[in-house]
Amino acid sequence: MASSPQNELILASAALARFAPKEWERFVGAFAVFATEQTLHLMQSPLEELPRAQGRAQVATQLHGLMADCLKKAGQLERN
Repeated sequence: MASSPQNELILASAALARFAPKEWERFVGAFAVFATEQTLHLMQSPLEELPRAQGRAQVATQLHGLMADCLKKAGQLERN
């Protein structure tokens, strides 16, 4: 699979997760709370802030998903 910024982030995240698994799990858990807060903020945003809040919520959710599954995704990348 071709190198991409997303794949590099997956591989770097997996390296950290393997190096310090407890700390990684704590970080990913804290990031999940952050992503949820961004989504809640989106739902409560005034109309003029909606596009920015939506973007923040989307990015936070995507990053959390990437980090939460980094070991599985990195394994797939490393096999290819």
